[in-house]
Amino acid sequence: MKKLPIDRKTLLNAKPLRNTLITWEDNGEELNLHVPMKKSKPSRLWRFLFGFPEQKNIHLDLLGSEVWKMCNGKNSVQDIVKSIQERYNLSRKEAEVSTLEYLRKLMSKHLIGLNITGRKI
Repeated sequence: MKKLPIDRKTLLNAKPLRNTLITWEDNGEELNLHVPMKKSKPSRLWRFLFGFPEQKNIHLDLLGSEVWKMCNGKNSVQDIVKSIQERYNLSRKEAEVSTLEYLRKLMSKHLIGLNITGRKI
């Protein structure tokens, strides 16, 4: 995947938003995400022949669930970092590094995207 040159300020002002194809269940604290699998002819054949599931289920722990819920297109990355920093009594740097890494993982799995001043990435 090609990396886009985004400066820190732009990244912190970006607003993460969830992939609309993903559904989830909330058990009060933790979330279970349901990610639909591709519906191409080869993938349908593999599911038919080998019983592969129609969707992939991903379990998020308490912290991951909090971040996921805040990825609604309204909160900026900075808002999420600040919330994590305050809730878990972390330094700004610790909260920023761990939150950015987690958001990067969610993006690499196409679970979220970033809205940067009106353009989606």
